[in-house]
Amino acid sequence: MNDRKLEIICALGAIWWGIWVGNTWWETFTLAAAYTWMMQIAPEWFWGAGVGLIGILQLSMVLWNRCLLWRVAMALVSIFTWLLVTLAFVLGNWHTTGVVMYGMLTLIQTFIYIDNLTIWQCQRNGYHYVK
Repeated sequence: MNDRKLEIICALGAIWWGIWVGNTWWETFTLAAAYTWMMQIAPEWFWGAGVGLIGILQLSMVLWNRCLLWRVAMALVSIFTWLLVTLAFVLGNWHTTGVVMYGMLTLIQTFIYIDNLTIWQCQRNGYHYVK
């Protein structure tokens, strides 16, 4: 796979989500029961800033062609972040489509992680990765 476009889209999505949740003009977490668990862990602005920062770091690693190992690490951080959000939706209201959407984001980041890790291991072992 190793299509950097998918990483860019996921990073931009995380930045957008971070801005949406972290802004001070409205409160997103009070509108849905699914966010109750997340509010108990940290305030809304913290979640927004954290996910937005993860997106910015992931985007910068991809666009400026940073070390592949850093991209692997950012994908792993994204997996755990979206897994937490998915878990929050499962605990808050498992009937909502957020469970499916955030679950898919977790899976996409998992595929990015596996792909980048495979390429990094091939490069480390002196093999040429072929698509």
